[in-house]
Amino acid sequence: MAEEKLTTEEINNKLLLATDNRGRIVWDVAAEQGTLEILQKVREWAKAKLTTEEINNKLLFATDGQGSTFWHLAAKRGKL
Repeated sequence: MAEEKLTTEEINNKLLLATDNRGRIVWDVAAEQGTLEILQKVREWAKAKLTTEEINNKLLFATDGQGSTFWHLAAKRGKL
């Protein structure tokens, strides 16, 4: 499995916390698209690989390039 071959740092920086050209992380995109299964999987990986502080600051309360959190994106789309 790919997860087994990646270091914790690679998982954090290249998967969980990497941003796209709009400043969104995978968490934001999953929330915006209403993809609950992906959001749940990202949450599982985050719990296994990130500290509580990183989860809070870099996932739950992180903002994109427009100042929106994933909470804003999910509420705006009304999909989750």
